[in-house]
Amino acid sequence: MANDITAATLLAQKSIESLRQKYPIFSLFSVDFGDATGAIGQTVNVPVFGNAAAVKKPVKGSSIDYSGEAGGSISTIPVVMDSLIFSAHPLSPYDVENLSDTTKAQIITENAHAVHAKADAVIAELALKTENHTVYTCAGKDAFTLGDLIAARGVAAASKMDTDNLVVVLSPKAYNDLIADDKVAKSLTTAAQDAIVGGRISEIVGIKVTTSAAIKSGYFGYLAQKSSVAVAARPTVAIGAAWSQVLSVEGGFSFTAKGINDAVHAQEIYVAEIAFGAEAVKHANEKRIIALAAAA
Repeated sequence: MANDITAATLLAQKSIESLRQKYPIFSLFSVDFGDATGAIGQTVNVPVFGNAAAVKKPVKGSSIDYSGEAGGSISTIPVVMDSLIFSAHPLSPYDVENLSDTTKAQIITENAHAVHAKADAVIAELALKTENHTVYTCAGKDAFTLGDLIAARGVAAASKMDTDNLVVVLSPKAYNDLIADDKVAKSLTTAAQDAIVGGRISEIVGIKVTTSAAIKSGYFGYLAQKSSVAVAARPTVAIGAAWSQVLSVEGGFSFTAKGINDAVHAQEIYVAEIAFGAEAVKHANEKRIIALAAAA
């Protein structure tokens, strides 16, 4: 049986849709998601806005020397793509031929979450490495509160972090603790209707909020600047003539979706795949990630 391009296309589209909705973490850091194919071991120079190192280049056509201006400076951080992140889903020939696109999309969407969860775990592990973060010990060991977030924001300000450009990444439990905090819960009753219906807080006290299932034990999560982590991803190259390749690009992110006929097991296998890498950005001996540790 020939590869079913429709199923592969659905996988790519649903992977990206799922990425944007379920894992907004990727858009919260310095990213470089191109549509050109890449591979494991490839280095991508990711632009990092507001990095401590100023750009020392003259402005073409200007008589004014701006080379000493550090404000809003941009530099690039080399990120090696060292992870091949993918999800695979087998469909029987009957499924490929007879299931509706809607049904195939539902099957594929659930499976596509695996792609994003793996990348999410890479970023969380990187952010919580001792050499990359400072530690703020929260007041409680059982619950994360609005007071903890405000206090951590104060630590960020004292550390000269850009407090207008912060994101807090919380474990699912810590996020639930936060929205159950009395002050937050009361504010939700007067919030915009779409926020209540959506059931999520995207920003609080000027800090963007998201969750990660990869936060390790002993931590509620971490507070970071957009410039603290650089992320790079590229769709991979099709392997062999037996693979069909469909590239979908949306919101700057791209996947390679492949389908292959596994005649031995009488199934079509569909894979969404990216080469992925992340790196903590060094800021002139400053640490711009604050780990939110639970009190012992």
